[in-house]
Amino acid sequence: MNDLGKALVLCKDAQFDEFVRPVEREILSKRAARISSRLGLSAEFGNESIAVVIPERFLQGRALETGKSRGAGVRFAGFDNTLGVSVETLALQFYESELGFHGAHLEGCTFEALFLICFGDFMNLPIPDVFHAPCQTLPLDFGTEVFYINRREAIQRRLTELSLLTEADLTAWASTQLVHYQTLIAERNPRLVQVPWSIVIAGLGGRSLVRILALLVTDYHYWRSGAPDLLLWQVNGGPRCKLVEVKSANDSLAAKQRYWLRELVSAGVDAELCYVREHMRHPKHLP
Repeated sequence: MNDLGKALVLCKDAQFDEFVRPVEREILSKRAARISSRLGLSAEFGNESIAVVIPERFLQGRALETGKSRGAGVRFAGFDNTLGVSVETLALQFYESELGFHGAHLEGCTFEALFLICFGDFMNLPIPDVFHAPCQTLPLDFGTEVFYINRREAIQRRLTELSLLTEADLTAWASTQLVHYQTLIAERNPRLVQVPWSIVIAGLGGRSLVRILALLVTDYHYWRSGAPDLLLWQVNGGPRCKLVEVKSANDSLAAKQRYWLRELVSAGVDAELCYVREHMRHPKHLP
């Protein structure tokens, strides 16, 4: 009883700690509620972000017996009759064939590319002691909280400017940035070059883009993870961007994934959670 009481106090106090991140605060809130229940106490640990409804979509796929050990990822027969595709690839096929999107399975690379496009010109600002070798392409403070601290004024000015750009201006600005930083993006991940980032950025819109960047820039390495699996885009009818987290029946959302989806939806991003369920199990074993 005493240990539970101490744990409850710690959970409550930690929620007011400035160094506790929002995702961690949510986890602590849920833990405090469980402890309060065990102690027979009333628990009121409200969180406004929990009230955000994440759009959901349900797909059915034909699961295959892979012969792999328990806990291995489920493989499916693709909608194009290919065998052994991942749950993300199956969802990607659906969005492409049924909803007219193009897309890629990029996870955190989506946010990495957006960050480098929007702040690529900040990498070489005259900040002391962030470059020590001629072969460096990124400053030593990249990905840390200090990156923002060292460039606070320039970053805040950039975020304000982006939030005010029209769709046409945003497309033009992103295209100009890509001319200078396409190579940097390719060095991080060659697959990113195939994405029409100016269309993606215009599809997100300035204000939604700024909401994403505002989290990334304060603690890049932490917030890069948890990004939705799929990046989708459309050109016909105007630029459109969609972000999708895909889950099979034996997988569930991590706390950070759920937080990102709620943050994206509340920012006006077209984001959703796609569940892929097993329609029937095929007897074929894959090698």
